[in-house]
Amino acid sequence: MPQLLEYSTENLRHCLTICLVHLLLAPELVMRTHGSPIIHACDNLMADLKNEGIVMLMRLIETFIRSVPQLGTETVMPILPRVFQKIYIGEDYQLVMSMYLSILSRVLLSSHDIFTRVLNNLAQTHNEGDQQTLAKILDVWVNKMRNVSQLDQRKLLGLALTNLLTTQSGPVLERLGLIMLNILETLNDITKTEDNGLIIDSLVLTEGQSPSHFDEDGDGYYETDHDQRKKQLILSDPVHTIVLKDYLQSQLYELRSQIGLQRYQQLLQTIDADTISQLKEYIVF
Repeated sequence: MPQLLEYSTENLRHCLTICLVHLLLAPELVMRTHGSPIIHACDNLMADLKNEGIVMLMRLIETFIRSVPQLGTETVMPILPRVFQKIYIGEDYQLVMSMYLSILSRVLLSSHDIFTRVLNNLAQTHNEGDQQTLAKILDVWVNKMRNVSQLDQRKLLGLALTNLLTTQSGPVLERLGLIMLNILETLNDITKTEDNGLIIDSLVLTEGQSPSHFDEDGDGYYETDHDQRKKQLILSDPVHTIVLKDYLQSQLYELRSQIGLQRYQQLLQTIDADTISQLKEYIVF
């Protein structure tokens, strides 16, 4: 398969599908035995692919991380500098940018260490400091996020932004207003009010609910073993297991604990009053 990926793009869709099927069948085995050559081949391919091919490629990269988050992130690390670079320069095509931001978000949620190492690598490439590089990536992130149409991707990006709140990062705290606005817009999109008045995160699996509800490809009529394995991915995905408003609440409590009440209140003043007002429907400041 690495040789096929390396020398031919004619059957790219078939090749990536075969990789995906095997990855879901035995993720750790595939990563440890064939992960590096596959990722190397994918990295070489990226420069020559059109947008549709890049989206397919990024779905495979994302599945590496979703299958076994820590090992998957380590396995795909060689291709991450190219992904981060595309975000840094602000790739225009929205569907591709959505995939790049999804990869970045999953890396951040899976391993802060690898996220930081890739960021350091990018900063050295551009002869600038880590904070400056992060600032540029964040600017693209918060500006492009509202154009992400798929709710699961929006929530993933929102979870990663929420994760960043407690990293003691200057660029993050300087953009707190925009970050909180993006998280708020995500909350508005994914939150439902039940008949009993209970406010729920519509993307979180509730007791007795089937993962098929969130499987875009499945028609629910005929299930293969592969379909079952895709369901297992959904069952362990942060998008479908973490309630965003609860995570945001805990992160803000942690931030206040880290920096003290006075500094915390000063930071809240940098957030638009309307944003604060709407967020109070979900959390307590």
